[in-house]
Amino acid sequence: MVTQLSKLARQSSQSLFLGGSPLLTAVVFSCLTLYTESLQAGSYIWIDPDSSVGARKIPDITGNPGDSVTLGVGGIIDLLILGDGYLGAESTTFKNDAQNWYDTYFGFNGNPGLRPFTYFKEAFRVRAVWEPSTARACTTRTSHYRVKIDGNGDVSGDGWWDGSTGSNLAFRDSVFKTVDSLPTPKDTTRYPSTLNNTVGGNQTISAMADRYSNMYIVMLIKPCVGTSSSGYTFDIKKPSQPQRIMAGVGENRFHEFGHAFGYLKDEYINDRTTSATFSNPAANDRSVFNLSNLTYTKARCDLPWKHLAPGEQYNANPFSLIGNLFMGGGERDDVWHSEYRCLINGTHENYWCDLAADSIRLRDDYAYCFWCEELLALRILERTDQLVRPTDSTDINAKGRVWFRLWDTSLREAYYNYFNLESLIVLKDSCWALYAGGTCGSCSTSCDILDDNGPPPCLPDCDIREVGNAVYVDGTNGNDASDGSEDSPKKTLLNAVAAACGAQRLVMLKPTSYPGAVTITGAATLIPHACTPVTIGK
Repeated sequence: MVTQLSKLARQSSQSLFLGGSPLLTAVVFSCLTLYTESLQAGSYIWIDPDSSVGARKIPDITGNPGDSVTLGVGGIIDLLILGDGYLGAESTTFKNDAQNWYDTYFGFNGNPGLRPFTYFKEAFRVRAVWEPSTARACTTRTSHYRVKIDGNGDVSGDGWWDGSTGSNLAFRDSVFKTVDSLPTPKDTTRYPSTLNNTVGGNQTISAMADRYSNMYIVMLIKPCVGTSSSGYTFDIKKPSQPQRIMAGVGENRFHEFGHAFGYLKDEYINDRTTSATFSNPAANDRSVFNLSNLTYTKARCDLPWKHLAPGEQYNANPFSLIGNLFMGGGERDDVWHSEYRCLINGTHENYWCDLAADSIRLRDDYAYCFWCEELLALRILERTDQLVRPTDSTDINAKGRVWFRLWDTSLREAYYNYFNLESLIVLKDSCWALYAGGTCGSCSTSCDILDDNGPPPCLPDCDIREVGNAVYVDGTNGNDASDGSEDSPKKTLLNAVAAACGAQRLVMLKPTSYPGAVTITGAATLIPHACTPVTIGK
């Protein structure tokens, strides 16, 4: 069968691999790529346009805009796109689905892509692997990889991928058979078994020891029941071996890849009134290996994203919705994330502005929040060896802490400057138009962040959201042992100012009358809560 794929015309040449040997090579005529399709089980298909030929480069964020750095042999990230439930005659469907996934994520064929993957696309060596199934992925477990599907057509999350018998073991065996037979070039580097990314005995992100650091899986599913609406991220362990690999699994899993590659946690609430068992890393224990997209405290000066909080270094707007504290994370309600909407947020189990209304969709299908973007960029740079310095310790845990300090003190500034991210933050703020009548103004089509899921009218006074670095004060008298949060505000204005941190020292005044004259000797920005009238003295 002769197949013409115009989307592959951007490649000057490509080879189709079967078990490591070229099966056939594309013949290029003018602007079209023609090849005879003869896909056999186990065939490897190049998806990214850089193929395996030539040097790969990524932006040199420490240089001037446009500067790049060439990646070494061990500094490239392998991404395998697998399919389960695709029938023998659906190889073209699978290839198109794999290509669409890549184009959507990395920005090809008219797709804008997702930041920061669009910035560092050459860091990823992407291949699809064709393994036909004799049946759809289903409860019967007769598809090629035997992914477990529930009665709704969703990927089951009951822990079956850890199993050591029957279809569960067959799943692990078949995945690693694919991984092990991947032809070179490939990177099988693993994080050392000594890597300890725990904080206070608990992991802020998933344990990483013995996982492949530079190899990840996206598995696209064709379920037997309807359309799969739910995916899952698996930490798959090789039978009788220490190797582990992360895989985002589902029908079209853009969200799951954020878990698998970025170690990002869900930002929705599934278990209400439950308490988190994790805590933020202490200042001297922060590492590139334990940074989370969530915060487990509302402490003003302990926010992981305090540089993005309203009024701070990269977000000058004190009324911004970026860098705030929105309830929900790790499926619990006493955990907080930084923006109202994000790709890593949910399509379910979210609140509007009270604890009774749920199921509002807060997933942004085509964008991460700025803090998640930063974490993803940092992890790309870590895995491409851009944080390595000659003076690094041989201990992986010490390296993680040193690399975070390097990022915190200099490379973050370089990253934000190189890609002019402050202007994107200003743009998103103008799109929210929180205190400007709710209209988009001059931000044009970039306001698709709002689409049909924009902020509810009550968001400025939402009881599940606080201004990220503002200290609240209610003007009442009494013993002031409060933490300065919205539900436990400081009692006096001077106490609130003294507790504030950051460049703007934001103080949120809850509606009341504040008697007497108040003299503030240090710089501070006073914000009326939800634009309500506030009187200070006379």
